[in-house]
Amino acid sequence: MSLGRHRNSWGTWLQIGRDRLLPAQQAEFDTLVGSSSTNELIAAASHLLKHLKADGTYEDFMDETIGALHPLDPVMIDAFRKICRAGDLTATTNYDLLLEEAAGIGYVSYKKPGEILPVINGTSPNRVIHLHGVYDRAAAVDSIIADDEQYRTILENAGAQFIQNLLGTHPLVIVGCGGTVSDPNLSVFMQFVTDKLGLSVPYFYLMKEGDSAPALPPNAIPIYYGTGHNDLPDFLDEAASYRLRNRAEIRQLVQFDPYATPKRMSSAFGRMHFSNRFSDFTRREAEQEQLNRFLYASGPILWWGVLGEGGIGKSRLLLEWLRTLPANWYGFFARKDARLFSSFVPFTDTVVVLDYILGEEEPAALTIAVLLRQFEHAPYHLRLLLVERRQAAGEEDWLSKLSGRLPPEDRLSFESCRYLNGTASPDTAEFMRLEALSTEDERCYIRNYLNAYLPVFLEPAEAAAYQTDLDAVGKTIQVLFRDALEEPYWRPLYLSMFIEVWVNKAGTVDITGAKQLLRVYLEKETGRWKILLKDGRLVNCYLRLLTMACVTERFNITDVSGENYLQEDCDRLSAFL
Repeated sequence: MSLGRHRNSWGTWLQIGRDRLLPAQQAEFDTLVGSSSTNELIAAASHLLKHLKADGTYEDFMDETIGALHPLDPVMIDAFRKICRAGDLTATTNYDLLLEEAAGIGYVSYKKPGEILPVINGTSPNRVIHLHGVYDRAAAVDSIIADDEQYRTILENAGAQFIQNLLGTHPLVIVGCGGTVSDPNLSVFMQFVTDKLGLSVPYFYLMKEGDSAPALPPNAIPIYYGTGHNDLPDFLDEAASYRLRNRAEIRQLVQFDPYATPKRMSSAFGRMHFSNRFSDFTRREAEQEQLNRFLYASGPILWWGVLGEGGIGKSRLLLEWLRTLPANWYGFFARKDARLFSSFVPFTDTVVVLDYILGEEEPAALTIAVLLRQFEHAPYHLRLLLVERRQAAGEEDWLSKLSGRLPPEDRLSFESCRYLNGTASPDTAEFMRLEALSTEDERCYIRNYLNAYLPVFLEPAEAAAYQTDLDAVGKTIQVLFRDALEEPYWRPLYLSMFIEVWVNKAGTVDITGAKQLLRVYLEKETGRWKILLKDGRLVNCYLRLLTMACVTERFNITDVSGENYLQEDCDRLSAFL
């Protein structure tokens, strides 16, 4: 109900059908409903469905109720996708396809227990398991369990009961059973788990504060998600995020988590670092399509390279792409640490991003070797993305160094699973290369950044003055930006800094070149974060972190405990640029 933002409980669904009955049939329906106990509702459902099928209105009723539901709540959609991403099983007593549509995965019902077993064992893609059947008009599937005869059928279905009993031995999220823990089929399942299997593993029953818990098995623990139904999405999203972070001790492997809630920090470090997603993403549709082709290419294990100059948006692109992966895929930016990965057990199809290889070829190689071995016999796919600025010969040839540092027994395997991108051999296969944003995408980027930046740093009236015509403001900034910087620096990172300087100086910007932009930008931030030392020279460890994050070039920033100062860092930075 929360996912689809509707109020159609099972009882409400039956009442909607009642309106389609003749007066005499409605009276009998009301008598059967009685006090709305489970058995009475099942008896009323038998009466309703029999008459709707007899007068030919059953399909219209189902299409207008069950078939008309779609996922609408974005927080709940994201929460359920995280549940699937963690590789956990989901079963439901509902008939609709809300969960499948939200997560972009398939379904299987009790009618085909042979298809459920591989899902439970992890040898086939994760799918939603419908314990009470499913209604899918497009696929001509109607296996719902609602009336007396249908309940007797499923209770006597040995395959269905076997699957339900088997589910009792696995981590499981059961959706839609709020008031149906006393329903004949589900209660048999839960009783079997506790009485016959003797499992003491707890079930957690989510409920709203103030509601009365139904009769629960002894191993079912009530958990209150809030004081109102609208508290459920945030609660479930937080719980699902926690589960995903801690699944198979994944947390220690993750350098940046694409599914974490962005911090929206107002510091320059927070604004500029891709993982905080300060402004809305400007879609690179062509590049995302290339990544999708890589994802769906044939082969259980594939790797590919993503190239682009510093600040061009490689990491942000990959972060946003990982967020759009199908729910049976889990992706993350990984730490280059083979020791940490040695205890990792694959639990779903996985994308691993290793950001910046140059200078870290050996730890990257050892991490890749561990991943290749762990996925070699796993029932899941692995996609590995290696991110760098460029591919060069000589000392800068990070790929040759990485390959040379792989253990000999893994080198051949690594070379054989390179993604060829439609070519015939590795010699002609190219990595994906990010170029500058198009003119229109650049304007979109400016609008997005202004929308995020102005409300944080300007008074409401000042921000509103800019926002009355963002298109015109964006065009002005774009022209000035391109006039001020050489074309190789037409990158989102430098554009972000230019936007902030332009706003800070109320549009009176006189900058020539990237070095001057960076110096002006650091002066602006210094003005906001002055820390005066005894010798009167400005220094700020925050600004050093900013320098690392913004420019992301390879040289050692001065240790904050040392005797070097901001000016020296700026001089070295300028020389490097």
